[in-house]
Amino acid sequence: MQKGLLLEPYTDMKGAYTCRRFLEEAKKQEIDLSIIGIADCLLKDASVYYKGQDLNQMASEFVINRYKFGMIKDKINVLPSVKKSFNPIDAFDRYINKGAEMEDLKELWTGRGEREAVLTFPETLLVHRLSDAEMILRSIKERIGFPVVMKGLTGSCGKEVTLLQDETELETCLLQWKRSTSSEEERIFQKFLFQTAGRDIRSLCVQGEVLASMIRKGPKGDFRSNVALGGTVDQIQPDQVIKEAAARIYEITGLFCFGLDLLPAGSSYAFCEINVMPGLSGIEEASGKNLTGEILDRIRMELKK
Repeated sequence: MQKGLLLEPYTDMKGAYTCRRFLEEAKKQEIDLSIIGIADCLLKDASVYYKGQDLNQMASEFVINRYKFGMIKDKINVLPSVKKSFNPIDAFDRYINKGAEMEDLKELWTGRGEREAVLTFPETLLVHRLSDAEMILRSIKERIGFPVVMKGLTGSCGKEVTLLQDETELETCLLQWKRSTSSEEERIFQKFLFQTAGRDIRSLCVQGEVLASMIRKGPKGDFRSNVALGGTVDQIQPDQVIKEAAARIYEITGLFCFGLDLLPAGSSYAFCEINVMPGLSGIEEASGKNLTGEILDRIRMELKK
């Protein structure tokens, strides 16, 4: 029986949809999968202890990363018994950051060599918290315009995403951010695409293949479309553009599993972001597919290589 660890913020997350589904499908596939809450771990003498037990003693073959930060998570990924991480820890740590996505995936909207661009990309600025406010305001007015979307670099589920309607809202936001003690030192300011307000397309991609796609629509009055915020979902069939984008992202990043978020923009799509730990509730509901089982089956196949 293969043994694995599912890394989450807390151990007591069996009621969360994605955790519950992983445990259900692991049992069906005779995989011994344990939820490890990083909050229940400590690092001592280069060993990670989980509720007093040295994780080396659990002899787990693989790790599924669903917690973003810290040395403890990284140390678990390099335990002597761990053969593979999903996602691979180096790629996982890099592409948590939306700035790294922008930098590495630029060929998707500029093309490279003989390869054509497959997506467009909204005009974007990356800004430091202590930057000069007048310079930021001038740059946004000249390069982006209003309204403008502000995003944190590591947020998920629609957190740290704000729509600023005008200069006054931007100035207020910059002042609050500058005075805050937030560890988020940089943020993205991005052109708001009116035609995409309140909807986007999420595709679940494994090894560069699109397993399912859905259109997400946000609650009335909310420009965000996240399922976690009450958005609704409907299945769609991924077209060749979505499939090509997924394949290229896998080629560039090496991410085993990711959510690809695109904004419908005319006859094409604008890139929004990739998610290195996508939730499964909305997309399994929309597609009617056992996507969790497919992910675990592919993990088992990878472990045999």
